[in-house]
Amino acid sequence: MDPLLQWPTKFCATVTVAVYVVSVITGNVSQVDRLWTFLPTIYTGYYALLPLWPSEPYLGVFPYTPKEGSLSASKDFSPRALMIFSMVVSVIYSREMDN
Repeated sequence: MDPLLQWPTKFCATVTVAVYVVSVITGNVSQVDRLWTFLPTIYTGYYALLPLWPSEPYLGVFPYTPKEGSLSASKDFSPRALMIFSMVVSVIYSREMDN
């Protein structure tokens, strides 16, 4: 597996298990609907801010940049990822301002 996909895969698995457990406990199977606003922002923010993350995870789901990852990805910001992240954040912010 590509080292830069390790954290997103772990995070996705953790969210999947947590949502399933909560849906079984509460009987509400639409728990994931509440997360659709935040998950794209989290994944986009991970790649946009990749040089800022530590090389070792502090907690199980805290983002990090693996040491085995691409040096350019862990040292330089991606202009494309930053632009997409700013667009996602601005869409969420504009939705909140409308409500």
